[in-house]
This record gives sequence, structure tokens and C-alpha cells, in this order.
Amino acid sequence: MILRGMLVLFGIGCLLSLQYCSPPVDEIGDTPSSVILSGGIFGVIRQSQDNFSWHDTDGANVSSSVKFQLTSNSKLDSILWIFPGANPDRQEGVLQAQTEFQGYGSFQPYVAIKSIDSTSSKITRIRLDTIFSNPIKVNYSVDDWNSFTTSGPDVWDNFGTSNILIGRDTIVDQSTDSIIIKKRFEGLNGGDPTIKFSYKINQNVSADIKTGNNKKFSVIIDGFERFSAREVKNKQFFDVSIPLKNKDQFDLEIIRYPSLFSTEWEVSTDDPSSIDPQTITMYQPNANENTLIGYPSVTASTTVMFNYGSYNYGSVSSGFELVENGDPIKLLEGQYKLEVTLERGLPIRYSIEEGLNLGDNEVRFDLFIYDFRLEF
Repeated sequence: MILRGMLVLFGIGCLLSLQYCSPPVDEIGDTPSSVILSGGIFGVIRQSQDNFSWHDTDGANVSSSVKFQLTSNSKLDSILWIFPGANPDRQEGVLQAQTEFQGYGSFQPYVAIKSIDSTSSKITRIRLDTIFSNPIKVNYSVDDWNSFTTSGPDVWDNFGTSNILIGRDTIVDQSTDSIIIKKRFEGLNGGDPTIKFSYKINQNVSADIKTGNNKKFSVIIDGFERFSAREVKNKQFFDVSIPLKNKDQFDLEIIRYPSLFSTEWEVSTDDPSSIDPQTITMYQPNANENTLIGYPSVTASTTVMFNYGSYNYGSVSSGFELVENGDPIKLLEGQYKLEVTLERGLPIRYSIEEGLNLGDNEVRFDLFIYDFRLEF
């Protein structure tokens, strides 16, 4: 009766502890038993490298070799290495292992180990444990923008052999294709990369003021805009992070927006020899469709008007107002900036500054992109 009560109490204790229990050896005779325990095996994994950076946009061409070393003060009866995303993806029975991680991403290797301890002829303790190494990070960084595809005007410049991309200012007409540099990234193993880079806008204004609020450039991922730069401090670098989720591949486009568009408006004169013909075009700032700007280089004193096809606009006696078929504007020899205000597409007034040329225009800018990379 006493023995039966002890066995009942022992069974209740086993249920409460949620562990596998063997009956007390001295109460059940000679039946051998095993106890399975989780954790408690000391082990340390060392690895030859845990961070890689490659330059190929196709991860199918990327392989990262890592050596692993397991150190433990316990007697190990089973060792199983698991290498997700690697080839081989597992190895057994060795303290040292080596594998090749394929493509880009973050990979978490680990080793499953077992230690068997027979403390007596009747009880065997089986201890199981899992030890994780540092994650393996295989990242991308650009080293040659010339491998990217471009469209539109040729404004892109890879600064030497470094990872600096320069998008030079250029003047286009409004029908010109978008100014784009693009590339497809593949072999990302369904990972969560973050696009990182720094950028700077060098606009023709002083460094202590902000650029205009018009878009300078955008980053497009799979057809969707994920970042755009507008009004920022001039001539200063800014850091950008764009997180992506569950990507095996994606298409990247960087669009650089023009500062000025050429128009069909011109500075006209009765004496074409008095103006450099390369300087008669009027331009429209990307950020202001109600403004025209021209930079005529006058080689001899002359009179000018603003011309659109067969329409000519000149001044009136009251000053700087403009009307169709008004009076010609007198200009002496020199370099000028002519700025025309439009109302519903028609000129209504103008202003003149001396000593300026097209390269001085305050909305023109160069774009610098530095240290473009994918981090996992």
C-alpha cells in the first residue's frame, strides 16, 4: 500500500514538471531508463568571416566561403551543422566545417549537438543543445556605375574607379526621354535588404541656403517611387535608407530631373550678326512654368524682341511691361540675363541683368551619389 502511494505521487510530480521521468530505480528493479534534457552543453563557434561585400548585381555569381570551428568542454556524441542558403547545407560528425553561402542575404548557421552521460548502469542522461554562430551577412556595394544601363541624355559620370556617381546638369527640351540610370538586382534569397547611400546637390547658389522645392532626383523600385530629394541644404551630404522586404530580385531606377527646359521662344533681332546665335534660345525652369530665361551674348549694340514663331513681344513706353508688337529693347554690347514673366503662357513683363551667362543660372545643379550599397 505504501509502495503504491509513492508511485502515484511520483507520477503526479512528473506531470507537473512536464518532463519525461523514469520511476525510481530502487523501486522498479533492474529496468534501465533514459532522461532527455535540453540545453546545458557548453560550446562556442568561431568562424573565419561573418561579413562580405561583393560588387556583382546578380547574386548567382556570388559565393562566400566560411570556415567554422566548434569548441566544447563536453564529450559530444553527435554533431550536426546546419547552413541555410549554403552548399553544402549540412555536415555531420566534425568539429570543423566549411561551406559556401550562395547569393546575397543574411544567413544563420547553427550546430545541433548531443551528449550522452550514463551516470549509472540504470540511468542514461541524453542532453541536446543548439549553438548559433554569428549571422553571415553577404552585402552588395557598387564599384563601377558603368555597368548600369542609362536612358535619355548622357549626363552620368562614374568618378574614376570609385563608387561616386555624378549626374551632370544638362538642358533638354520637354519631349526628351527621362534621364535614368538603372539596374536589376538578383539572387537576394528572399531577404530584406536595405538600400543605403549618401547624396549631395551642388546648385548654383551659396552653400548656406536650401535648394528649391522642385524634385532633384528620385529612386524608383519596381515601378514605385521610394525616395525623392527636393528642398535640402545646398552642397551637403545626406544619408538615405530604403528598406525592402522579401526580395529575390528588384529593378532599380534613379531619375535625375533637369533644371531647365529649352523652349521655342527666342531673343530676336533685325541684325542677326549682333548676337551670338548660340545664345538666342529662351529656357523654362523645371520648377516654374511661368518664367522664361535667356542669356543673349550681344556682340554689337542692337535692339531685340521676344519671339515665338510669328509672334513678337516688345516693351511699352511705361517701362518693363511686354505687349505683342511692342517697342524693341535696346541692348549694348555685353552678356545679359533676360527674365520674362508669363501669364497664361503670354509674356507680360521682363527684367534685365548684366554680366551673367547660362552657366550661372541659379537653378542648375549637379547630383552626387556616394557609397551605394545593399545591406542585410
